[in-house]
Amino acid sequence: LERYSSFAHVDYKLNKDVSVFAEGLFTNYTVTTEANPIVVGSVSSSPLTIPVTNPFISADLAQILASRPNPTAPFNLAQIIVPVGGRQERNEYSVYQLTLGAEGRVDSLDLSWSVYGSIGRTEQLQSAINYPSSAALQRLANASDGGRSLCAGGYDFTRINTFSQSCVEYVRRTARNTTTLEQKVLEATLQGRLFTLPAGDIRFALGADYRSNSYDYLPDALIQTGELANYLPIMPSNGEASVREVFGELYVPLLVDQPWAQDVSLNLGYRHSDYDTVGGVDTYRIDGTWQFNDVLALRGGYARAV
Repeated sequence: LERYSSFAHVDYKLNKDVSVFAEGLFTNYTVTTEANPIVVGSVSSSPLTIPVTNPFISADLAQILASRPNPTAPFNLAQIIVPVGGRQERNEYSVYQLTLGAEGRVDSLDLSWSVYGSIGRTEQLQSAINYPSSAALQRLANASDGGRSLCAGGYDFTRINTFSQSCVEYVRRTARNTTTLEQKVLEATLQGRLFTLPAGDIRFALGADYRSNSYDYLPDALIQTGELANYLPIMPSNGEASVREVFGELYVPLLVDQPWAQDVSLNLGYRHSDYDTVGGVDTYRIDGTWQFNDVLALRGGYARAV
C-alpha cells in the first residue's frame, strides 16, 4: 500500500459576524495484491476444450477418449498455467474533494447560520495482471500443430511447465477496469433561540440540503467479451440518485432544579426526504431525558428511520 495525501483549509472573516471558508483535499493510493496463478477453464462460461485431433494427446489418452459414447467430441480441461505467473490485482484510487462555505451570527436575535457546497470525485483504476486469455489458449489448442506455428513449442497441455516464454507472451493479458464515483452536496442551516420558558431557552435548528451520487463503471473489453480466464462477462454500468431534504430539530427544557428533577427535557427531530428514485419519505425522532440528580438519570426515545 502506497499513499499520498494533501489537504488545505482557509478561513476569511468578512466582518465580525460573517466568515467564509474553503478547503480541498487530494489523496492517491495504490494497493497491489498477488495470489496463485489462474485455473484456466474453471468458469463454465469460458471452458477450455481440447479437440481429439490435438497432436499432444498421447496414445493412452486417445484410447480412453475413443471409448466414450461420442469418441470425436472435444474434452474439457481445467489447468493452472504456472509459467504465466501469479495473478496480481493493482487498485489505484485518486480522491478529490472541494468544499466552499460561509457562516455567521445575528447576535441580536441569538441566531447562527451556515451554508456550504461540496463536490467530491473518486477515480479507481483496477488492473488485473498475469491473467491468461481463454481465447488465445483455445486457438493454441485448436491448431492442427498444437500451436507451434503461433508460439515456440505450442501448447503441450501434458507438460505445461515447458510452456515457452513466447507462448506466455501470446496468452498473457492485463485488463484495466475504471470506476468513477461523484458526489455533490449543498446544505444550509439556521439555529438559535425560539423563546424562553421558566426552565430555559427553547432552541431550534432548521435546514435544507441537496445531495446527488453517481457512478460509472467501465470494464476492460477482455472482461466484457469473457476472454479473460476466470472472469464471467461483465458489462458497463452507471447510475445516479439524488435527494432533496428539509429538516428541523427542537430542544425543549421542561423542568430544572426541582427536588425530584434536576433537569427534564425533550429533543424533537423531523426530516422529509424527496428521492428521485422512490419519492418522498418522512423520518422523525423524540428523545426525553430525566436527570434525577448528579448520579441517576433516565433517558428514552422513539425514532423512525428510512
